[in-house]
Amino acid sequence: MSNSQIDRLRIVASANDLVIKNIEQGALRFSMEPAIKTLSNQMKLDFGPGKNENLSDLLRTQRMLIDFVSTNNLLDSVYLYISGSNYIISSRDSFLSLDRFMDQEWLEKYEALRSDARAQRMMPAHMVSTRYGATANPDDFGNNCLTYVYPITPFTSTFHGALVFNIREDALLELYMGNASEGNLAVFDNKANFLTGVSGADFSYTLQGDDWSSIFSSTSPDSGHLYPAPDKDRLQYTYFRSSDNRFIFLSVQNMSAHMERTTSMQIMSVTFLVFFVPFTAFLVLIVSRRLYSPIGKLVKELGTDGRIKLKGEKDTFTALSAAVNELMHEDHHLFSDLSRKKLRDATVFRILSGDVGRDDDEEISAILPNALNICALCMPDTDIATRKQIGNYDSRIRLLIRLIEMEFAAAAIHSTVIRYDENNILIILSIGEIVSDPEGALRARFEAIQPGAQAILGDSVTFAVGSVNEKMSGVRQCFEQAKKAMAYRFIYGLGRILFYDEVYTKAVYFNADERIHYIQYSLNRGEKSESINGIIGLFDDIRKTPYVSFICVSQVLNQLATILIQYSIANNIQLDELVGESAPLYHGLWQLNRTLDEACAYLCNVYGAAIEYQNVGDSNIGDHMSKILDYVHKNYSGNITIDSIALHIGISYSYLRKLFKEATDQNLVDYISRLRINKAKQMLSETNYTIKIVAEMCGYNHERSFSRAFTQSEGITPGKYKALHKKDSNRLISAP
Repeated sequence: MSNSQIDRLRIVASANDLVIKNIEQGALRFSMEPAIKTLSNQMKLDFGPGKNENLSDLLRTQRMLIDFVSTNNLLDSVYLYISGSNYIISSRDSFLSLDRFMDQEWLEKYEALRSDARAQRMMPAHMVSTRYGATANPDDFGNNCLTYVYPITPFTSTFHGALVFNIREDALLELYMGNASEGNLAVFDNKANFLTGVSGADFSYTLQGDDWSSIFSSTSPDSGHLYPAPDKDRLQYTYFRSSDNRFIFLSVQNMSAHMERTTSMQIMSVTFLVFFVPFTAFLVLIVSRRLYSPIGKLVKELGTDGRIKLKGEKDTFTALSAAVNELMHEDHHLFSDLSRKKLRDATVFRILSGDVGRDDDEEISAILPNALNICALCMPDTDIATRKQIGNYDSRIRLLIRLIEMEFAAAAIHSTVIRYDENNILIILSIGEIVSDPEGALRARFEAIQPGAQAILGDSVTFAVGSVNEKMSGVRQCFEQAKKAMAYRFIYGLGRILFYDEVYTKAVYFNADERIHYIQYSLNRGEKSESINGIIGLFDDIRKTPYVSFICVSQVLNQLATILIQYSIANNIQLDELVGESAPLYHGLWQLNRTLDEACAYLCNVYGAAIEYQNVGDSNIGDHMSKILDYVHKNYSGNITIDSIALHIGISYSYLRKLFKEATDQNLVDYISRLRINKAKQMLSETNYTIKIVAEMCGYNHERSFSRAFTQSEGITPGKYKALHKKDSNRLISAP
């Protein structure tokens, strides 16, 4: 029962991880949208009609929020907040003044995250209104939600702010509990704050003192059981800690009730056996008499086969038993080697999944015989294209695995080495007490392996090593640490030995804002050499920063890619023509480049190619402007839009606006409006058309909108303008 409860909580934790991962990935994509980044200029909104120039960006952002909620059944609503602004954009209520927005509990959480990025992002379940400004009882129109606050930073956007996700508590608990008809669950953050749960027991009342603190201690195991002071209910508490240590999942079982059910079942079983055993013995006696003759024939046939020796056996059943033993021995001889290998591999994956709860497990003890255990990864530095050209590459990997095993055997370190996937070799090491300096011994062994690996593969290998752990269950965490350390190969280069305690736990923040702004400024000005020098200087700064965080580096590279994508969209540049359709920009940046140096060269080439492409395209500006003006003058009387003009010319919406602004120093929309007003003035003064007909011929759908635009432009209504010019024409006709 104990292990089944841990397995149940592990499943709940996995479901929770998927929910959080989905929200964070969606938030990251959302924060990098160009429409979102333009909102950094909208810090204060005047909510009067016609006061906001970028109303379309606000509406587009709200539509994106609505679409995000509609595709996720767990979400009740999503808010976007820009730090320092006076408004909120909500998936439910459009954009509202901050002082009129009812749900503001998350603001305090956001401020805590700005002070400490490691602070908990999830807020406990609370009531979230389904509409703002209501005065009725909140219980009548609200949903209980857990709120997840995702901070937005200039690394992914152009401002500080937050995306606030309201997760429906009932839907989340249904996901946690699955089809379970009974049971209880409580979810806490790592500060022992209750978030949500389905519970039949008061955890805070029954768990107190040392029991309560031991669950939330960072030094406690990832999972386990607690038995508080004995009482009449004899409660067992089971807890499980998420892999990132942000959530603790807790359940409680009444062992007394369980023991009563078990005792009842035992009584029923004994009663059943009392009647069943005599009846079964009677049936066996009858059936054995009927089967004896066929069994005798079978033994006789087996005796005639010289491969199975049955002579000298006392009776038929003894002879048949000897035959079965012979066959089982042969089967064991044929398949024992294969079975042992499969069993070992299965045990390794049990260890990596954390399923090591039994200390007397012989398979696990064979792999982890000593007190200190550690997990490492070995990645060949040969790129994928070169691997395909190497003959017998798999055979060379097997030789490398054998070399690793021999090196550690010589150092009295027990090793289990397997091929984990296409790129990594997994090494599980169990270190005895005779090794006084485990980290130094590991470093020496890994350095000794490098020359042999070079001879076998024709290239170096990179090792990533997790922290030394004194518990069998800690190998899983050590494995995750090794994977995180391996990511730093990108920064430190190939052929290195990367210890998690050095490269990850000491990682420092890197601020690249000034460099990135310079690169973006040079790119927008079309300055190729300045852009490339800015990229090279940025990468030099990264190399000179000790223990720079991989997360910071990845965010910097993603910013550079985003800037280039925005530049390409604005200037109608087809990036796939520069990087190739088979290797999009993000794929090329992260999949084709193994180190910081390779990524630097890649970005310099792509930035340079984009600027050259744009400089060549500038020679077509005159042709584009001619087509734009011709199309506008021919179609101003119809339903003309910037989108329709861009589609006709064959350029992008943003590039069209930028091109026209630079060529004429005025907005294209203003130009079309001015053209329509001038044509209307000409018709009003030279023809007898009614105002309604003039409005339709000048591209206005309604006479009222035409009158408003005309009056705003000329300071006089169309009717007065027409009457005034009619008097002038009559005066000219009547003059001698």
